[in-house]
Amino acid sequence: MASIKSHDSNYTSGSSAVTGQPAQGQRRRHNFGDRMYKLSPEETPFFAYLSAVGKAPTDDPVFRVLEDRAPMKWADRSFTIAQPSSAGGDKVILDKDTEQNWTVDGASASATSDLPVGSAAAELVPGMLVQALSWDDENAHQITGRITEVDVVASTVQIQTVYSSLSADEEKTGAAGMDVQVIGSAFAEGSGAPESFGYDMDDTYGYTQIFKTSAHMSNTARATVLRGYASEWDRIWSLKLREHKVDIERAFLFNNKGRDATNGIQYTDGIIGKIITQGGAASLNGLAVDATALSYTANQPFIRNVDTAANEVDYDRFLDDFEVIFAPERGGASEKFCMASMAVVTYLNRLKSGYMTDSLDSNIHSYNLDFSSLDGGLGHKVMKIDTVHGSISVVKNPLLKGIGKSMMVGVDLGCVAYRPLVGNGLNRDTYIETNVQTPDQDARLDQVLTEAGLEVCLPEAHFLYNFVSGSNPIG
Repeated sequence: MASIKSHDSNYTSGSSAVTGQPAQGQRRRHNFGDRMYKLSPEETPFFAYLSAVGKAPTDDPVFRVLEDRAPMKWADRSFTIAQPSSAGGDKVILDKDTEQNWTVDGASASATSDLPVGSAAAELVPGMLVQALSWDDENAHQITGRITEVDVVASTVQIQTVYSSLSADEEKTGAAGMDVQVIGSAFAEGSGAPESFGYDMDDTYGYTQIFKTSAHMSNTARATVLRGYASEWDRIWSLKLREHKVDIERAFLFNNKGRDATNGIQYTDGIIGKIITQGGAASLNGLAVDATALSYTANQPFIRNVDTAANEVDYDRFLDDFEVIFAPERGGASEKFCMASMAVVTYLNRLKSGYMTDSLDSNIHSYNLDFSSLDGGLGHKVMKIDTVHGSISVVKNPLLKGIGKSMMVGVDLGCVAYRPLVGNGLNRDTYIETNVQTPDQDARLDQVLTEAGLEVCLPEAHFLYNFVSGSNPIG
């Protein structure tokens, strides 16, 4: 019997585990079958949630929106006096029925404005009763007055003293900065109707944006049967549809609203872009650590920079912030939808850097805080954080990478909407155009097209946390 020669290219001697070559070498068929492994990125959550629960078609690529902050005018009737504007020095005059002018802390108004927006005096009218507390060590002295005149342009009010528990030798000096609360109104018998302030609404607008993604392949490539996926065209189309959706999601996260009139291009709002733009001086500030307390300003979102290395992310910090973010007198939702980067989700789950021990003594106090893991309505894993003031539902967003790797953005879903352009029988929400190649091209060219925008209203309903370690973003 003839022996098999070792130099035969159709046969590999020895153990395949040793040589790394299978027996029978080139004569083997190497059955691929249909087995293939692929990387499947997690679907992006923001676009999915908006499409499911927040779609509001528009018939104009420039859509206008009204923002109603009117309830704030009666829900929180408080103001701060900045300085006296009349004789009497920096004191609260105590004599009954004596009047004193005070400058209201806030922007002055234009003399031509009927209802100056931004002037604290614009929402005060003669006849209102106001009250302040003067603190002397641990003793609170009550001071009550009645507004007799209001100068909206100069942002001053004249207050007539009604009652004060201070004695003459305890006149409040350094009263600038004193908080004053409206406690009602009082008018004389037979008097006429009082003055009034308005309940106007702010007018804002948004743009739709045209998103395009194309798929191209020569007819020769389309006719070639390949292993793994017999039709390469079908595989590419599946990926292009996902690419298109991811492009929309990125725009809805990071975009800045704008319009290039020369080239006819519009850019829609992005939730993070809107927050940073509207945040003004309270913006990310070069990733500086922000240890100051949050405060409400109309038409401004809340932005917080916290240093994980300095143990700034603790229960007390969240509770103080949520007291402002979820303040009930501003009518915001008691629950926010939060998207966070992978690094932030990891940090929150670790609760490292003394999250609890740096806040309160766990041996003495019980926490009004609860962490739980939930399944989102669209299949996303949710980390829910409940506090006495409100709740946040944290979902990891895989697109918060790079510039967003250290961010957690909180969204009031009632104040955002997905606005596809629909009108005159045309629906510009996501659709496919096939065979858009030139007639002489031996290829196939299709495109996916969406014309839609993100509507972001009431910026103060949203917030952004940026987690840093020292001066560098985490992640």
